[in-house]
Amino acid sequence: MSAQSIAETQPDDTLFPCIKCGLDCSAKDSAVLRGANWQCKSCTNVYQILYRHMGGLPESWNNMTPESQVQFFKHAGSAIKCAPKNGRWSHVRSSLVSQMTHFHTEQRRIRCNREFLPLSVWATRGFDTKRIEANGEMREDKVFGEVWTAPLSTISDDDIRGTVEKEILEKENRLKEKKKVKGKKPADSASPPADGPGSSAFAIDDDVWSIPSEDEGPMVIGEGKPQKATKTKKEDDAAVAARRAARERDQKWKQEVCKATRYINSLNSVCHSLATVSAKVEKNPELIPDKLTDGLKQAVTQMNYFKQRATQLISASDGTKSSSLPEGFDADSCCNDQLKAAQAVLKDCRAIFTEKSREAREAKAAAPKAAPAAKRSAKPKATNEARDQVARGLSVRGASERAVNQLWNLWHAEDEQIARGSFQRIVDKELQPWKEATINVAFPTYEGGQVVLPIVDLKPTLQRMAHESPAFTKALARALLGTGVLTPIFYCDECQAGNILSVEKLRKANIWYMSWLQCWHHLKSPSMWIVICVVQSACLQGSPAIVGGSSAIMKSILEHLVSGEHEAGWLLTPEVHFKQNQKAWFLGDNDAIRSVFSLKGSAGLRPCVLCSNVVKATSSSFLNDSTWKDVGASGGFKVSTDQEIFGHCDKLKSFRTKAEREIYEKASGIVFDEASLMFSEAERTKLPPSRVMNDTMHCYMTNGCASWELAIFLQSVFDHTHVTLEILQGAVASDQWMGLKASGKTQNYVKNLLNAKMFSDDNFKGEAHQTAALVPLVRYYMETLIEPASRVPPACVESFRCLCNIVSFIREISHGLYPLDEASMQHFAALQQKHQTLFAAAYGEQHKPKHHHRMHIPTQWLAAGVPVNCEPLESKHRLYKSGVADRQVGQVRDHESFSASVLCRLLQTSLDIVKKHGLPFWELLPPIKEASLDDKIFLATTSLQTSQRDILCWQHEAGIVSEWFSQPDHGLFLRYTKLAFIAAEVDAWPPEKQERLEACREFCRSVCTELGRTPQTECLSNLWVLITMTRCRLGGTSGHDIDADGMACPPVALGDPSQLLKKMNPYRRRAFKKDIEIIQDVLPSLKHFDPALFNEVLSLSTKIDKMISD
Repeated sequence: MSAQSIAETQPDDTLFPCIKCGLDCSAKDSAVLRGANWQCKSCTNVYQILYRHMGGLPESWNNMTPESQVQFFKHAGSAIKCAPKNGRWSHVRSSLVSQMTHFHTEQRRIRCNREFLPLSVWATRGFDTKRIEANGEMREDKVFGEVWTAPLSTISDDDIRGTVEKEILEKENRLKEKKKVKGKKPADSASPPADGPGSSAFAIDDDVWSIPSEDEGPMVIGEGKPQKATKTKKEDDAAVAARRAARERDQKWKQEVCKATRYINSLNSVCHSLATVSAKVEKNPELIPDKLTDGLKQAVTQMNYFKQRATQLISASDGTKSSSLPEGFDADSCCNDQLKAAQAVLKDCRAIFTEKSREAREAKAAAPKAAPAAKRSAKPKATNEARDQVARGLSVRGASERAVNQLWNLWHAEDEQIARGSFQRIVDKELQPWKEATINVAFPTYEGGQVVLPIVDLKPTLQRMAHESPAFTKALARALLGTGVLTPIFYCDECQAGNILSVEKLRKANIWYMSWLQCWHHLKSPSMWIVICVVQSACLQGSPAIVGGSSAIMKSILEHLVSGEHEAGWLLTPEVHFKQNQKAWFLGDNDAIRSVFSLKGSAGLRPCVLCSNVVKATSSSFLNDSTWKDVGASGGFKVSTDQEIFGHCDKLKSFRTKAEREIYEKASGIVFDEASLMFSEAERTKLPPSRVMNDTMHCYMTNGCASWELAIFLQSVFDHTHVTLEILQGAVASDQWMGLKASGKTQNYVKNLLNAKMFSDDNFKGEAHQTAALVPLVRYYMETLIEPASRVPPACVESFRCLCNIVSFIREISHGLYPLDEASMQHFAALQQKHQTLFAAAYGEQHKPKHHHRMHIPTQWLAAGVPVNCEPLESKHRLYKSGVADRQVGQVRDHESFSASVLCRLLQTSLDIVKKHGLPFWELLPPIKEASLDDKIFLATTSLQTSQRDILCWQHEAGIVSEWFSQPDHGLFLRYTKLAFIAAEVDAWPPEKQERLEACREFCRSVCTELGRTPQTECLSNLWVLITMTRCRLGGTSGHDIDADGMACPPVALGDPSQLLKKMNPYRRRAFKKDIEIIQDVLPSLKHFDPALFNEVLSLSTKIDKMISD
């Protein structure tokens, strides 16, 4: 055959919808053309299996709707793909029974009303009470007395399933009878119709055809089916008779199963009614005559026997079906007669009971009425004043509702106490506005049910907060002053309340928050973040989980909270017009980003979906192709656009097989889930991947780059020196490090940072604030003790120094009050790239995905214009942990009620905090008017007090307090020792410039060491201290209080520069002159720290230069 003919016969890969299941198929996938329509390979296989075992479809198949038929082919086709060869018929049969049962149930369902109500209630509904008394069922209720029910007919799923099973079974049996031809198996040859799957044009799997086994003999060439070899002797007549008897017994057993299934519901109902009547007769044997009593006992015995035998018959397995059949089920009339007899006995007994009840009612009505019993005095209703006081008590943080109620009743007289019910109504009234400000959204679950969860309605929520909190209104109004439009930012994180070691973490929940980027200075306050949704983690894990998980909830939040209504705007207050952008941002740790955006993360080949050429470290792709980069690379990344990422999502929808989709998921790093955000074309544009913001706290401080390197750097120090963790802890304690008094970081706090329990083999396990405190502390001892010893590998020292610069820069940017600019973000990116290279040189291939994720932070911050991290939101979690979740412990298994209760209480608690403390934005302003009494009390708190040796920071300066002076006419005066701030940009200098700075420091040291601190050399002494502290990034003093062990200058003056220069030889003077030229070149880069000091140093260097020249 020529190449041309081969090309012409290749199947076409054009996709067509299957006529049976509706899924896309192509000739390339073995689909066949049936008339003008195409039929896929799976549906063809299902057809073949049906014709093999049933000879066709059931007679009631044509009565089903096309939708039901399509669902059957979809379910059956997917089931047989993963089924073994000998188990495909069971899957197809199960799918057929389920679909037909579902269809007939929906068509014929009649609900059975089994309400037991008093006769008066039935009368008000229009029922005939006499007929109910004659034919209904009566019970005794502890509250209402006699209650009755009216029997209504019902058709249950079990009845319909039994009918469908019977129809399919009969069709199977008819086919088997036709196939009782000697030499053929029952499932060998059922020829489908000409247009069925038996046509040669159909592509059938190999395991669907009847391939002869080794003992069946050879296949005859030219025949359509395999033939068995001719037997050498005749079958024994006894064996034939035994098989015939077994088939008849099996057929009879199946018929009896159908009968038992049909009667079991009636038997259960009659047995229950007989038990109720018998119990009443045992208590009052004189109510009915002996003859009727005997009939009742006989009916109970017979019905229990029939029920027991029917239950055994239905639950019998194939291994026990050949046992003796239960008597009484060989004919329908027998069971019917026994049921009618039992119902007749019940009718006679109920008639007697009805008559006795009527007589008792008449006797009771004729008897004189007794005096009413004295009622217990009820607590009076709460007054409006009491309600207001209780509402204020509920706003106290940490006070539970039950505790407030009990304390109120303890402190008030009996006539002023509030009952539990009244108190609960007060609580419900306080929370009712929040319940009305939420939207209930139904989410489907994987079990087939649904969970209804509340999400805040943005407009009424913000209007309520603005109405009750002027501070919140002012903050939003200030944010709207710029462009007049706010950009929303969302945050999601897990929060665990209660016992974290419990196996069932029922109080573990995912909480969603929302704020706006234009409130950038207020984003550091937890009160500026609004709780918008609370979902228990149990709703997101396991089989009862919500379809789509966190991503589906995020999609619903965007649908309701980022909509056209908010883009058009509405009045927040009469003076403030609220408008919101249609594009949002998302802030979160790596786990939250992975769950919301349906990413595989480290499980995929691409751990970062934002980069198209970054692969995980264990992949060898970057070794074979330079375009690919691993997570440890410091540059060369290709950033993916939103359209490229959305294109991967759309392509995942087109795969027909699970294996192909899993391969593409691993390659693209995206998990296919049609219910998630990334696969919703309407909502994903509101929150695209380019609007994700990685969190510096999780990337560095909490199980991040800084906490990891702290542990491995200290381990390197311990391995190469005699220093241990205990020695380092003792040094820190003896040096008496301290922080701001307002921070609460005492010496015990600093000492605990170096506790052995805070470290693992490769991680510092402290919280974010502990990591931020320990990094500069370790750097100080590295610069002053460890590095001069030259025992620790220099690569480890340089890597840790660069990490310290990054931590310092992040702290400066995060706490700054000025907007971000491109230069600062370029400097941030340069520091991170440098550290990535130094870390690889020091520790080899120990990079983790977070080392790469952090590389996106500078561009993300610059695009957002605001440096946002999760630190205030972790503080916001304390509201949930401090009692809100624990007090709803009774509702933890009711996910809907728990979410609604917790959400309303978190909103109310947040509003109470804003009303009480406002939204402070600390800035020093001149006093406009005398402070109020509350402000005076607040300013007298210990957090604003200072004392000697305390550290004060203001504007761009800092110092240690020496003395305070007070004068009646001139106010307060402060004497302090000035501290030099840190110059983070020094480590971003090129190496040669840093070497020149080090040479400058050594020059100052040598001059001061030989001459001492004189008025002429004091500027050099101060410059040496400043450069040393700048490189340490710890700040410093003027040099007078630095210890003399290797850092301080000699306190004794030995001469002046002119005397020193006269003693130098010409070579030493040339070297001195060269050092002065270095100083004059380097110092202008540091001049902004202290202009007066640097001008003095430059003047002195010029003077010395002139002396050397002379």
